[in-house]
Amino acid sequence: MKFKPMPILTIFTLVLFCFLLSFGNWQWRRYQNKLASEAAPPVPYATAQMAQNFPREFMKVKLKGEISEKTIGVFATANGQTGYRHFAQFKTERRNYLIDLGWLNEADSKAFAHEKATKTIEGVLRSSHRPNAFIAANNPEKHLYYWPELNSLAHEFVDSSYQEFYIAVSHSDLKYTGNPTPNPWADSKGASYIEPARHLGYALTWWGLAIGLIGVYIAMHIKAGLITFRSKKE
Repeated sequence: MKFKPMPILTIFTLVLFCFLLSFGNWQWRRYQNKLASEAAPPVPYATAQMAQNFPREFMKVKLKGEISEKTIGVFATANGQTGYRHFAQFKTERRNYLIDLGWLNEADSKAFAHEKATKTIEGVLRSSHRPNAFIAANNPEKHLYYWPELNSLAHEFVDSSYQEFYIAVSHSDLKYTGNPTPNPWADSKGASYIEPARHLGYALTWWGLAIGLIGVYIAMHIKAGLITFRSKKE
């Protein structure tokens, strides 16, 4: 067999192949993480920190601290209604965290208020990233938030030093969350949740495209006569 690669096509194919492969691997990791998170019970935060894959999104944790009286609303929609996710500062002995108390519609958000209290919470770790390019940019100066950007929200609270994730409170406590229903951003079956099987499907799709790309690459070289197969002479 003789093979003479097309330089430009080869470079383009390699770059695109790596791109498709990395997306498939990313979706596979998401699939594995969600399976592990759903099966695991909430663990003390100190225990979670010792885990090899800490911090892992959707990891269930519980910790004791003080919920701030002040809350900041982050605009969000749920069940076809507009409203706000209410974020508060959660102070522990070691550091402060940002917690998502849950979602309320606009009318209930205006009347929502709660007292400072010491409490043990259970929730899941959520990464702080912009969901997509169509989400409006946050405006900290006007206190307008459209996604939980921790660096911006930190300026709303005193002694703020957050990490790259926040905690979405999963249990329902009307006194502190203002909402008797579970937090959809912490519930594994919530509004923004994607089933683990779908991530597996996405991974197989990306990997399939990568394999298909190699097939097209080989076919183009065969058609151009740059790959030839010769039978052995007897």
